[in-house]
Amino acid sequence: NTMRIPAIVLALSTAAATAHAGGFILNDHGAKATGRADAVVATVEDGSSIFYNPAGIGVADGINIYLGGTFIIPTASFTDADTSIETDSDTPVAITPNFYAHGEVSDLVKVGNGFYTPFGSTTKWPASSPGRDQSRETVLRTFFISPVVAFNLSKYVPGTLAIGGGFDLVPATVLLKRDVLFGEDVGTAELGGDGLGFGGRIGVRYDPIEQVSVGLTYRSKVALEFTGNGDFDAPPSYRPILPPDGEISTSVDLPQSVLGGVAYRPMPNLELELDFNWIAWSSFKELDIALPDGSNTVDPRNWEDVLVVRFGAEYGMPELGLDVRAGYGYDPTPIPATTLGFSPPDANRHVVSLGASYQLPKGFYVDLGFLYGLPVSMTTSSEPFEPQVKGKFDLTFFNTALSLGYKFGAEDSTAAPAASGTVARK
Repeated sequence: NTMRIPAIVLALSTAAATAHAGGFILNDHGAKATGRADAVVATVEDGSSIFYNPAGIGVADGINIYLGGTFIIPTASFTDADTSIETDSDTPVAITPNFYAHGEVSDLVKVGNGFYTPFGSTTKWPASSPGRDQSRETVLRTFFISPVVAFNLSKYVPGTLAIGGGFDLVPATVLLKRDVLFGEDVGTAELGGDGLGFGGRIGVRYDPIEQVSVGLTYRSKVALEFTGNGDFDAPPSYRPILPPDGEISTSVDLPQSVLGGVAYRPMPNLELELDFNWIAWSSFKELDIALPDGSNTVDPRNWEDVLVVRFGAEYGMPELGLDVRAGYGYDPTPIPATTLGFSPPDANRHVVSLGASYQLPKGFYVDLGFLYGLPVSMTTSSEPFEPQVKGKFDLTFFNTALSLGYKFGAEDSTAAPAASGTVARK
C-alpha cells in the first residue's frame, strides 16, 4: 500500500512506548516517590526534588547524594477486531537511571544538579503483529541534565518557605524499525536520529504550619529538533517506491506541565499527600517530516491535555530507622481512540504502590518502591481509517525502584525519616 509509505518516517519523533504512563512521559525518578505513587510535590526533600519540585532542596540541609534506577516490566497485547487474534508484544525490561546531588552554599542558598530520563521507553512487536507496518521496534530516550538553585526564605515569613528553579539540557535519541508490506513481499525501514533541546522548571514549597505543606511546580516545554538517517530496503522491483536513503528531520515539543500538591500530617510521623499534574499534550497535534527527496509529509495526532491525580501516605518509625509508604494514582491517556496505535499503545491507567526506607550507618539510607499498573484496555475508534488497524490494546506493568542516599552535615543524620526527607520533622 504505497499510500502508507510516507508514514514510515512519522514515528521518528514519537517512537516512545507507554510502559507505565500516559503518552510517553515517565514518572518515577526516585524510589521514595515511587512508593507513594509519585505524590511528593509538597514534601520531597531528597535529590529527586530536582525533578518533582526544585524548591525541595531549599528546605534540606547538609550535602545530599541520591542515586538509583527504576526497572520497568511492561506487558502489552493487541486483539485484532477482524480476526480476534491476540498478539503479545516482545517489549523488554527497561531501566531508567537517575543521579542527584545538592548541598548548602549558605542558610539562604542551596544548589544542585540532576540526571534523569523523564520521557521515553521501548516497544517491540513480533512479525505476526497486524501493526508491523506501524512499528516493529521503537525506542525513544531523553536525558535531562538539570542544574538548579533554591532559596530558603523561611526567616522572612511565618512557617517554612522555599523557591527553586533551573534549566534543562536535553539530548535525545530515537530509533524506529518497521516492516513495509508489498502483498506477500516485505521490506524494512530503519530510522535513527538525535536531537537537542532546552527547557526550565520552577517550584515553590510552603509549610504555613507544622502539619501542612503545599508545593507547586511548573515545567516548560522542551523543543527537540531531530535529524536522522533513513535506511529503506525492499525487493528490487519495489525499492523505487520507497523514499531514498538519506537524511530526514522533524521537531517535537515535550509538553509543558504544572504539578501541585497538599500534604497533611494528622498525627506524629504520619503524612498524607494529594497531588495533581496537568500535562499539555494538546500541543501535539501533528508531525511535519522533511523527507530525503525534499518533500514533507504531515501526520495528525490530536492528543489531548490530561489531569493526573495521585495520593500517597507515609508512616515513620524512627525507633526502627524505618519509613513505610503506599499510594494510588490515576493517569489518563492523552491519545484519542482515532489515533491509537502500536507506537505508542496506551490506555487510562490506575496504579497502586508500596515502599519503604531504611537507615544505614554513617548517613546512608536506602529507599525501595514498587508500582503496579492495574490491567487496563483501550479500543480503537470505529471511524473508517481512524486508525487503519482496528482492535483492542491490553496493558499492564510492574516497576521496581531502588535508590541509595547519603546525607552529610545535617543537623540529625542518624534518624532515617530525617535522612530520607520524610515525615519525622523537628
